[in-house]
Amino acid sequence: MTATHDLPAWIALFTGLYSLAAAIGEFRQPGFWAAMLADFERTPALRFLTGFLVLFLGGAIYLASPWQATSDWLSIAMGVMGGLMALEGALILA
Repeated sequence: MTATHDLPAWIALFTGLYSLAAAIGEFRQPGFWAAMLADFERTPALRFLTGFLVLFLGGAIYLASPWQATSDWLSIAMGVMGGLMALEGALILA
């Protein structure tokens, strides 16, 4: 089990890996993201599942990032990112 102060670093690492993989996928297949967004606009069930998943993951990231270490900017950034993700998920559901 990782220590509490390591969690924001792991969250940031896997967020960066996700972004890198998504960018490589778009370079390999141009137009993939545009097609995915078109499907997202057409399918209400996909919007609901996406909103639920983003709300759940944002809440988990927000709760996993400790706010006690106020001098740790990465912890604060990951907490803010998690809160914004939870808000985005709620807005997608609404």
